[in-house]
Amino acid sequence: MEKLLKLIFPEKCTFCGQFGDVFCVGCLKKCKILMDSYCIVCDDVSIGGSTHKDCMNLQNEQQTKN
Repeated sequence: MEKLLKLIFPEKCTFCGQFGDVFCVGCLKKCKILMDSYCIVCDDVSIGGSTHKDCMNLQNEQQTKN
């Protein structure tokens, strides 16, 4: 059964697609463990990783211009 599952769902790195493991050694070395949560817009620390209100407003303004 395990061979069939690997044939249908081959294990490959989530980041680079290299076959073998879900995360290859090369990509794991590039990852950093985040101890804090960050805003996805400005990359500054935020509570729970939420987007700051000012960042959200700025992002909305930029989207309406496009």
